[in-house]
Amino acid sequence: MSNVCSRVTTMPVPNRGYDVAPFFYALNNLDLNAYDYIVKLHTKRDVDCYVNFRLFKGSEFRKACLAFCLSIDAVRRSISTLSFQSDVGMVAGSQVIDPSGYGSCRDPWKNAHQITAIGLTPLKYSMVLGTMFMVRAQILRPVWKRFSWVDFIEVDAGNAHKEYGAAIDWEGAFGMLVTAQGFRVSDGKHSMIISKMRDFVYAVLLRIIRLCTTIVRKFGSEETVDAIARSIERHKSKRRRRNERNNTNTT
Repeated sequence: MSNVCSRVTTMPVPNRGYDVAPFFYALNNLDLNAYDYIVKLHTKRDVDCYVNFRLFKGSEFRKACLAFCLSIDAVRRSISTLSFQSDVGMVAGSQVIDPSGYGSCRDPWKNAHQITAIGLTPLKYSMVLGTMFMVRAQILRPVWKRFSWVDFIEVDAGNAHKEYGAAIDWEGAFGMLVTAQGFRVSDGKHSMIISKMRDFVYAVLLRIIRLCTTIVRKFGSEETVDAIARSIERHKSKRRRRNERNNTNTT
């Protein structure tokens, strides 16, 4: 990195808190007053996952997370959004913004304690899945030097999943941090009206899915639930094979 930028500081940190604890460690060692915006990036392995009703395969999710800074034009657009849209506090890739505040959590407010602990009132919020974003430095002031890597346990084979869950909680907490201070999360591409329309459609779809899930769990037998799960897996497998064939044909 020093070959690209002369002002690079490397900070070795303990193996705690996945990408969140190192972020707090670096943040606490900054003079926050010297910056207008902070960018949070971290490594992301290839993974197949469903996010916002879409299947991401291999490197696609990583590219979606990095969309806000994947090119010079994208970086300029993100900075311009924060500079000229005073209501925007955080910019992230459009495909990884979850406007429901649910993400993979059944209880969207379970991480509200992290926000109430610093004296803010949690509001309706959007999660940036993958926690890569550009944010106004002032928004991070309430957590500046309030959290550190010591708030997270050492990651090892025995507690990796538990510690991963603690890090995932901060996906929602960062979103709450934005809205609790009167700002919103944006992709830097769409207007506020378009974003609200997208959020509405997403919320309706999510409620329909959750209602159907509740009905199946309440009135369906275990065999019915298993049959639906197998059907979903077959659909995912077919879609995966189709994508592989398309990629092969393109190559």
